[in-house]
Amino acid sequence: MNRIQEGKKRNSTFELLRIAAMFLIIGFHIWNSAIRPPLDRIMREGELFNSPMFYSKLLVPEVLAGFGSIGNNLFILISGFFMAASGKKFRLGGKIGELLKQLGFAVVLMLLVSAAFVRFRPDLNVQTVVVSDFNEEYWFLGYYIAIIVLADLFLNRFLETLSRDSYRTFLLVLFAAISIGWIDKMIIELSYRLHELAAGVFFFCLGGYLRKYEPFRNVRAFVLTLTILACYGLAFFSYRTQTLSLIQADPSTPFLQIIPSYSTNSILIILISVAGFERFRRLRVPDSRAINFLGKGVFMVYAVHENRLVWNLWSKTDWVRLLYDRPGVFCLRFILCILCTFGICILAYVLYLGFIKACGGLKRCVLRGDAEAGSP
Repeated sequence: MNRIQEGKKRNSTFELLRIAAMFLIIGFHIWNSAIRPPLDRIMREGELFNSPMFYSKLLVPEVLAGFGSIGNNLFILISGFFMAASGKKFRLGGKIGELLKQLGFAVVLMLLVSAAFVRFRPDLNVQTVVVSDFNEEYWFLGYYIAIIVLADLFLNRFLETLSRDSYRTFLLVLFAAISIGWIDKMIIELSYRLHELAAGVFFFCLGGYLRKYEPFRNVRAFVLTLTILACYGLAFFSYRTQTLSLIQADPSTPFLQIIPSYSTNSILIILISVAGFERFRRLRVPDSRAINFLGKGVFMVYAVHENRLVWNLWSKTDWVRLLYDRPGVFCLRFILCILCTFGICILAYVLYLGFIKACGGLKRCVLRGDAEAGSP
């Protein structure tokens, strides 16, 4: 999620893709924290969506359930596209240092915002951010750092030694390891985090392969679009078939139209992520300072909204009742919530840049220069 083109002009097409990926991630977090828990509770208690029939309105959250995995995969694909097997060194320390600085600023900022809510709006009864969130939350940061550390230590050098056929074979082995049931479960039993890391390494290496060999360069853009639509169509068909089978089951069993979950290694998620990446990077986006700035700030967007306080504020809306009564309004409000969250988080990024600039001036006042350091 950080700057990937050291010393080079930022590419507005990829910066726009970063922004789109962050929209997907925000959307998933709204779904997972503010919509799914009350929806599960309401369905189990038989208040709404409880008749033995297929509710087409629930196709909306079925789409939302995959947003997070798609967004995460896109970020790793972008990083791999510029960093994997590129033959260039990247500043690992600088990248990690910048991410940690932004995370520290975001945690302190949201701690102050939490204190303001507790002091001035106790009626909202919000959950607060605490200092230990710096260590205990933000799983994606650790996931991303682990991937780029592996890339810097040996993975990139290994990929550079591979021929095209060997590179493709390596990707197929990784794909099998994270996707095929028996192998996948074996890795999970060893360590679930190792399984996540293997998926991240796959997408990172795949990004490098897409840049180096362009395997889809002769595939027309409409085919990529149709691939995405076909994947969603297959997901809807599978979901509907599963629901109808539940309806035909024992009538004494309470009916639940279960919303599926989609992990990063789901075959449909992989296909949508790769087709979306390829389709998007063919767009001819004019160079835009605004897009480049917003793209540069996406990690701060993640750091500011990925916490209990923001999730709790999202939960103040009765999303389930809105989906049941007015699904069109639900979709509009959902999009507006994503845009507002992104915009507020970008304001936090502006504050961060101002803070860093102020610290640069303060540094000259606090620290002695070399000449001064040598004197008593």
